[in-house]
Amino acid sequence: MHLCSNCLHTHTGQRQVNTFELDPDIQATDVNSTAEGLRIIWSQGQHQSLYPWEWLSKHIPFNAAPTAKHPRQDWYHVKPASAQNVQTDYDTVMNSDAGLGVFLEQIRTTGFSFVPNTPATPEATEKLLQRIAFIRPTQYGAFWDFTSEVKPVDTAYTNLELPLHTDTTYFNDPAGLQLFHCLQVATEGGGQSTFSDTFAAAAQLYKINPDYYNILSSVRIASHASGSSSTFGSFMNNASHAGGFPVFTHSVPHIRPHPKNLTHVRWNNDDRHSSTQWPSHERMIVWYRAAKVWQELLASKEFQWQAQLQPGTPIIFDNWRIAHGRTAFDGQRRICGGYIGMDEFLARGRMISARLRADAQPGSEKTSEEEKNEEKVKKEQEEEEKIEKEQPETVEPDVLPQKDEGLDRPIAS
Repeated sequence: MHLCSNCLHTHTGQRQVNTFELDPDIQATDVNSTAEGLRIIWSQGQHQSLYPWEWLSKHIPFNAAPTAKHPRQDWYHVKPASAQNVQTDYDTVMNSDAGLGVFLEQIRTTGFSFVPNTPATPEATEKLLQRIAFIRPTQYGAFWDFTSEVKPVDTAYTNLELPLHTDTTYFNDPAGLQLFHCLQVATEGGGQSTFSDTFAAAAQLYKINPDYYNILSSVRIASHASGSSSTFGSFMNNASHAGGFPVFTHSVPHIRPHPKNLTHVRWNNDDRHSSTQWPSHERMIVWYRAAKVWQELLASKEFQWQAQLQPGTPIIFDNWRIAHGRTAFDGQRRICGGYIGMDEFLARGRMISARLRADAQPGSEKTSEEEKNEEKVKKEQEEEEKIEKEQPETVEPDVLPQKDEGLDRPIAS
């Protein structure tokens, strides 16, 4: 949207008018339809606005029926057998905006990407992260390079097995992207990395038991980092809400939770804190039963895959979506990497997309990769919509299951 120079700063794009000095009953005195968009002159102060047609098509001022339809899902699940084919070459990412755009879009839609032919050094790995955005520092530092330690601040720094989890659940704003580059494979065996697509697993949970999906979307869980350094002490995710956050977060939380508006999964059983305030004993029991089924789904062959990370091929993934873990190992194993904030990742993607669109010639065709991605998304949407039509509306349960049910036998609500 474009405003007159009295309303919008021409360089910063920030509002320069005190909105609350305007008359709420302000009216348009002149309206013109132009090739650029709808141009309006307002009754107070001769303020002018230009609303581009594309902007108008995306900004509906009043949505009377927010529950009418779920937002279109624009991500897709990569089957475990094909996971290691999701990759973008290091030089492609580093040497062109077009290559960077493909890379960022791949991460956004699939949740991850390998980057083959990366120089097996901390310096090159750090530059790869910085190609996306600045590295997000945490209590572990900014860019990290570590092996197992005698007195670790986190089990990631040991040689123990790590169950599937997402990182920094104890932050009010968990890290967005995470990169691992294995500079030395475990010298005495083990140390395979495990990954699982939580969005796809959550969609499956919704299909087999919507009540379980709903309770993981509603009960808030407190998390903490109890082993943090003496500089910071223990981190807790209770600043925005005293109860913490639910496992599943949605873009439209005021309507019934649904996988199509799932935006964030927080899952780390090891960092779950005892201060969680349960709504009732019954709902606590239901939550634990749902969490058991959820964990089984994440670790199932349908969603979990394993990779022995190698020097020269780091992996970067969406920490709000892809859960990761590791098998135990012996000997020395060296990993470097870091975090990038979700806001920085998404902003960078928008900027690169806008730049490529501006540079594109009129009539230019989509790349085969874009067409392939869109076709996969379309097919998965059609399948899910077909299943959803057969799925009855559900409400959040306040019932106590009579017995322990596993993955293959969800309870009937």
